[in-house]
Order: sequence, then structure tokens, then C-alpha cells
Amino acid sequence: MGLGPINHFNTYKAFAGHFDGGGHTITGKMVPVSQLDNKYNLYFGLFGICREFYNYPPPSVKNLNMAVSVDVQKAPIPKNGIYTGSLVGYGEGVEIASCTNTGNVQSGDLTADQLLYLCMGGMVGYLTSGSITDCENKGEIRGGNISPLTANAYIGGLVGHGYYISAKGLTNRGKVYGAGYDTSFTGGIFGECLFNDSASELNNYSPIYGPEINVIEYYDDPMAFIGGIAGVMAEQYDVKLTDVNNYADITGATFTGEHLGINNMHIGGLAGSCYVTEVRNASNTGKILATPVYNVIEEAYVGGLFGIL
Repeated sequence: MGLGPINHFNTYKAFAGHFDGGGHTITGKMVPVSQLDNKYNLYFGLFGICREFYNYPPPSVKNLNMAVSVDVQKAPIPKNGIYTGSLVGYGEGVEIASCTNTGNVQSGDLTADQLLYLCMGGMVGYLTSGSITDCENKGEIRGGNISPLTANAYIGGLVGHGYYISAKGLTNRGKVYGAGYDTSFTGGIFGECLFNDSASELNNYSPIYGPEINVIEYYDDPMAFIGGIAGVMAEQYDVKLTDVNNYADITGATFTGEHLGINNMHIGGLAGSCYVTEVRNASNTGKILATPVYNVIEEAYVGGLFGIL
């Protein structure tokens, strides 16, 4: 079955209701839009945009199983950002609970001079001021490369980029491959996440692979953050991060090209960089596979749990 996003371009015509899937499964392939009504952003998912409006209850998406493959490579490229996930492309103030994804999500290689952001996750591309609980990804999440080497890429097993969110009971069982962008964030649960509340019971069981970054211009200075849970984890206030575990191998970024110089990599069993006040009951049993090469990687921060804490 071919599917198109319920809304893919206008934040003021977003889905703002309550959707209960009743445990049903949606199967098929997500069909790229043929043109952009908004040339600045592409919101790609079952719900392209799901957001809260003033004086209305927060929206929610619950009890839904997604078995839909998503590929944005053939979609038109906007000037600002691509936000894609099987369930929600861009979510603001939305509650996501008890959902699963088994479909593959990929961006492919892109040529885009002006693109600033790629936010891609198995369930949600970008989530802000919301929550995600009791969700699982089993699909393969694969970022591609961009030419020229610009933009930031956030690639996560469940959420590409989380901003001011709470999270509990999240599991990733699908391989995650980073994207070769100027700054790349790759993780089993999140590419990057800023928590505004407690986060707990986050588990990754599948290998995570850092991006292959091709450095073409002499002024390129790419950075890569890779972790079993997230490339980067941070907090708004004092947040407790508890019961966080990685059980799979983490492979660092590969830098190639004609102008290798100031290249930077942070890699850890849980996160490449972690800026959270308190971490409890955290573990990593996977191997950290990072081999810095002189004159290729200028700085490498590698740790069993965190590259930087």
C-alpha cells in the first residue's frame, strides 16, 4: 500500500487530535511528495506534522504498529530541514506511547547546497516539548551522505532529535547508520536529545555505526557523535537518567577525502557526549570500535559509557 503524509508542509494545518491505533498495524511504503508547498521544510511521516495549539489539549498518538518503509531520497529537497520518521515527521507537544516500528527508514545520498538539518528516526524525526514512552524500533535506520559537506544530521533508532522531552521504556533492536554530514549525531534511541524531565529504561540491542564522511574542501571540519543510546545527551534542568543500557557494538566514524584535517569524533557505549547531572544503573556490554588515524582525526574522545561526561 502506498502512503503519503497526512500533512507535510504547513505547521498551522497540523494534526492536533488524539489517534489510538487500537494495536493495529499499518503496512506499505511511504510515498514521497511530488512537490513542496513550503520550500523551506519537508515533514515526512504518517503524520507529517503533529503539534499542540494554544488552549487545546496536547495531541497524542498511541497503540499503533508501523511496518512501513520510508525513503526520502526521491522527495524534493527543501532549503531548511528534512524531518522524517515512520510515525511523525515533526512533533511538538505530542504524547507518543505504546507504538512500534518494523519498517526501514533511510535518507539516501543527497545533493543540497542550502539544507541545514536532517532529523530522522525510526518513529519520529523531531520531537520537542513532548514525551515518548513504551515504544520500540526494529527497523533499520540508515542515513546517507550529503554533498557539499554541510548541514547537521540527527539519526536515531526511535527519535532523530529530541528537544525538551521526557522518555521512558524505549527499546531499539534495529541497526542504525549515521549520516555523513558536517556535524553528525548517531544513536540507538536518539541522534541527540535534550531532556526536560527524568529519562529511564532506555535500551539498545543492535549495532550502531558512525557515518562515512567524505572531506572534500580544505575548510571542512566535520564532527561526529556516536553512542548506543544517543550521540549527545543533555538536560534542561537537573535530570536523573536511570536504567540505561547498551548491549551491542558501537563503530566510530570513518573520514576520507582530499582535505583531511580538523576532524573530531566523540564515541561512547551510551553516548558520545553526556551533559546530564545524575546517571544511575547504566551499563554497556558492547565493544567500542574506534581507530583514530593520525592526520585524519585531530581529536577523539572514546569511553566505555561516554566519550565526554
